Amino acid sequence: MKYVALIRPLDDFQNYTLNIGRRYGKYAEKEPAIGHHCTLMVSKLNESAEDKLVSDLETITQSQFAAELTGELDLFDGMALVARVKRSPALHELHRQVIERMRHHIDWAETGRLLPQYESQPERAKVFHAYGTPYCGPFYNPHISLAELNPNILKDPHLIQNKKLVMNKIPAYAWSVFDFELVKKKEGEWLTVRSFALK
Repeated sequence: MKYVALIRPLDDFQNYTLNIGRRYGKYAEKEPAIGHHCTLMVSKLNESAEDKLVSDLETITQSQFAAELTGELDLFDGMALVARVKRSPALHELHRQVIERMRHHIDWAETGRLLPQYESQPERAKVFHAYGTPYCGPFYNPHISLAELNPNILKDPHLIQNKKLVMNKIPAYAWSVFDFELVKKKEGEWLTVRSFALK
């Protein structure tokens, strides 16, 4: 079963995204089903281990901290429009504490294999075999998912050139992170397992 540990921006982030939506609106097909969020870790876990995982995540000692966007949009994992988040020491430490606890509960039978594009990269492979994902540790690239874009945007030279966003600058946005969440996808629906307050 798919589990995601994440942090969320504040409620006012929806208003912040309005201008971004106007820029890419005709190509935006859907917002993330989980809602706007910054992923800490994605993992395939056995639901029977959920209670133990929750207990482990309760031991996280990270303090509350301020998070901030880098001021840039990007494409991630295909056609996902994302706003990059600054990789601050506090965010990196929360990421580290989360992945070190979740790794012990990975369902390797459901996890599958390393993506072909990373098979020739020894460091990516090492991270994958430790955490079940190639996007952890030194390869953690925090961002807030905004929308899935229609591939037709690739034909619009005003927005994309050489598969890069042309107008990728966005206004500043910062928020205070008071907690993180664990959610799971069950029978096609995203459900909140638990919210964990930071110290």
